[in-house]
Amino acid sequence: MTSYKFFKHKNGISSFAALSVELANGSPGNVEWADGIVSFESIYGDVVKSGIRDALKWHTDSGGAPAAFRVLEFTELVVDTRPDAVRCAATGAAWKELGHDDTEILFEHDTHEWKAQRKV
Repeated sequence: MTSYKFFKHKNGISSFAALSVELANGSPGNVEWADGIVSFESIYGDVVKSGIRDALKWHTDSGGAPAAFRVLEFTELVVDTRPDAVRCAATGAAWKELGHDDTEILFEHDTHEWKAQRKV
């Protein structure tokens, strides 16, 4: 299990999300949620999948094997958790779970949201 906490500030506004993932059996790219946190899937499921998909693409582009994931833990702060923060946390957690170092990810803020990019 790999956990990742995304916490950044920009223009006086904080962004936070934290989650834990593990590799799972299933179709490559599939993302399932643990029973105790499945209620978050309806709110954040699409952005979690999107963040994991980014990390998985970087991984396979580097010669790694496709994988499926299971979200085990999810933490939100009602005031600070937005979809962009969740997507960044999912990218970081998946990237680390695939055996990579999170220092290889660059988080940048454009005029509206945080985005994760792989450092090349």
